[in-house]
Amino acid sequence: MRSFRQDIEDRARSFRRCRSWLLVIAIGGGSVAAGCGTNSAVATGPTQVKCQVALAAQSSNMGPEGGAGTVTVTTSPECPWTVSTGVPWLSGLSPASGQGSGTVEFRVEPNPQPSVRDGDIVVNDNRLRVSQQASPCRFELRPGSLALDADGGSRDVAVSAATGCSWTAAADAGWIAFTTPVAGSGDGTLSVSIAPNPGGEPRSGTIALGNQKVPVAQAAAGLSCTYTIGLTADVAIAASGGTGVVAVSTGAGCAWTVSSNVAWITVTSGAGGTGNGAVAFSVAANAGSARTGIITMAGRTFMVTQAAAAGTCSYTIGAIDASMAAAGGTGTVAVSTDPSCSWTA
Repeated sequence: MRSFRQDIEDRARSFRRCRSWLLVIAIGGGSVAAGCGTNSAVATGPTQVKCQVALAAQSSNMGPEGGAGTVTVTTSPECPWTVSTGVPWLSGLSPASGQGSGTVEFRVEPNPQPSVRDGDIVVNDNRLRVSQQASPCRFELRPGSLALDADGGSRDVAVSAATGCSWTAAADAGWIAFTTPVAGSGDGTLSVSIAPNPGGEPRSGTIALGNQKVPVAQAAAGLSCTYTIGLTADVAIAASGGTGVVAVSTGAGCAWTVSSNVAWITVTSGAGGTGNGAVAFSVAANAGSARTGIITMAGRTFMVTQAAAAGTCSYTIGAIDASMAAAGGTGTVAVSTDPSCSWTA
């Protein structure tokens, strides 16, 4: 019978003949194994979990006027991410990259089209859809009024509208006729024919298109009319609003009309008449960005510009970051804002 001592010595000799040792170490959910036998080792480890990113937005459905919004990025602290977009009307992505959870700011430009548009903000491989509502169709007619002598004649009225905005023109007097189609879409031109006025009194009518109207005034028979207005330059109004008065000069019995193409400019007196006269208008206070409007009187037009309200200016820059060589250098950054908005760098 083998003694206990002999058994221990045999085991020691066996271990000394081994070319490698087996060692088992638990690491997370796997192990590394080694031991007496071969000189190979088998290693297993936990499967690396891919960084997952979750996105949420407070302003993913924007109005036609645009504005600012934020995207909340939720992920693990060690996970990096970058932000991008493929549409030009989404801008100001800040920050453009980060690690762990964070918040990204973005800006949506005003939508000039009468149709909904969609774009994506991309964070790594994840996409967040941003939708913007369509702008209502707006029409501008130039000139905003027509004044003719008794002989009548032809005039063109330019129609400005966004692509996709359909319109139909109409006149409320039989002596006003159209020589071009009265229906269209987007920009176009209305050719108007005014019949001679056989009567001894001036007459007036209206051309209507969408929410815009063009007054038409025609002088009485036997008169040849010319018109001048007492204004030689465009008018600038402060954001708080203001008023103005413009004189109209013409012959006795010569009819004329006045109109504005925007709701915030109101003709308060002298909206039309015959012979010499004066037109008073008022401009409402501006609560938004800088704006322009057109007043047409006696067939003459002038522009009214109004400054932006304080604190309403928005700015975008043409670069998020820039890399420079060690030796230094120069660079430029484009700044976009309303003409009346000042800025410093």
